[in-house]
Amino acid sequence: SRPKILFASASPPGVDAVPRDAHTLALRYVIEPWVYYHADDEQRERRIGEHLTVLTDASVDSIQQACASGEYTHVHILAHGVPYEQGDDRRYGLALHSPRNAAQKDIVDGTRLAAALRPHADRENDSLTCPTVVTIASCEGGQGGTVVGAGASIAHALHEAGIPLVVGSQFPLSFQASVVMVQVLYTGLLNGGDPRR
Repeated sequence: SRPKILFASASPPGVDAVPRDAHTLALRYVIEPWVYYHADDEQRERRIGEHLTVLTDASVDSIQQACASGEYTHVHILAHGVPYEQGDDRRYGLALHSPRNAAQKDIVDGTRLAAALRPHADRENDSLTCPTVVTIASCEGGQGGTVVGAGASIAHALHEAGIPLVVGSQFPLSFQASVVMVQVLYTGLLNGGDPRR
């Protein structure tokens, strides 16, 4: 099938910058087979746009709006994983931009992110959208926190919401490793490889 990737990145105040340009280049490289044969620059740019959308300064609302109208097959999120306290429990969320003020940080848990990734489609049938693959390039995106409280990791929450394949890290993830992850994983996925390998 034709891949359509939403790449959402966030570097709100209070966290370090993320390697957005390196991830954009890695994703651009893996979609090259779908745009290679178009020699005209304008036509190539249009074809790239059919397969890759880059959303900078992402908030939970901007991700939801993009997913409602985009029919994306893959969503790749690049953001810092940050701990937060929930009662006596320590959990991890993603540091996105606040929907009301992009200069503020919004720590988004798996439940809120799942709702943003599975909104009602901007179509007549009013069905929920659902990407096939979501990758989370962040530290602790697959970390469930402590065993004190109920709940799961961001990745698990997305999978519970019906997204078939969710990839996240249970450990700290370096910038360089996150770029390698994108190159290896998306090259295999877009070539039809089995993600379990």
